[in-house]
Amino acid sequence: GTYEIQMADGRVVMQQGHGVKDLSGRAAGYLWLFEDITRERQTAEQLIYLAERDALTGLYNRHRFNEELTRMIADAQRNGSRLALLFFDLDDFKYVNDTFGDRAGDAMLIRVAGEVAGQVRRNELFSRLGGDEFGILVPDISDEMLRVLADRITRSIASVCFQFEGENVRLTTSLGIAVYPDHADSPEDLIGRADMAMYTAKEAGKNTWRFYRSDL
Repeated sequence: GTYEIQMADGRVVMQQGHGVKDLSGRAAGYLWLFEDITRERQTAEQLIYLAERDALTGLYNRHRFNEELTRMIADAQRNGSRLALLFFDLDDFKYVNDTFGDRAGDAMLIRVAGEVAGQVRRNELFSRLGGDEFGILVPDISDEMLRVLADRITRSIASVCFQFEGENVRLTTSLGIAVYPDHADSPEDLIGRADMAMYTAKEAGKNTWRFYRSDL
């Protein structure tokens, strides 16, 4: 058989055992082969990381987000539970990029990702979906807890102060919430309705959050 051995110093060694027979076909012993596969394993893990992570923030990327959204909706359907999507972007982020340059914008995205990541629990998935758009998948949560989480996220982003070229800059966020199966019955509809809720928050004056409402 083949086994992997995790060494105390962090290396990974693959062990292979082969039975050896004599000329008459009787068992004579075993041949053991040991191969250090640490570098190969690290390379494979790095490729997986690059395939599912955003290069700038280190958050999960849209590809991994879409995979997890499909899986988590299937789990919610099977268990009769709920899945919430919190979808948000940064208000007036284009102004920062246009005024102070892409490096300033990147610094803001990294800082915001770090601030919000501190609000996310282990069973939740936080992703950068592209540009200044982010999404959080939250399984099996009540509306009241969603209100608390959304309020905490918008407050944490608004509290961050940046300084570029001697000017203090603060960003706010508009956040939309949609819940499966209350508001949508497919991954595509859930994304679309969370996006609609986010624009409802923008129309309400930004720096706030809104649940999806079908009458709007």
